[in-house]
Amino acid sequence: MRVPAVTAAVGLIAEACGNPPFTTHDRDTRKAQKGHPSYEMIHREASPWTRVELRELLTRDALLCDHGFA
Repeated sequence: MRVPAVTAAVGLIAEACGNPPFTTHDRDTRKAQKGHPSYEMIHREASPWTRVELRELLTRDALLCDHGFA
């Protein structure tokens, strides 16, 4: 992150990935699954981050460290 161009590019990509809505869908019916454990993790249990901040951090880690584990 010492190169300004890399910092700007990673920030732009991470912010773009953090903004879209996140919904867990059933594979067969494509209906939203609000009772799924991943829904709870992303929307409520990602403390101390908001869901947008969590996805930005995961994306940034994936781009810079080859992984983005939650």
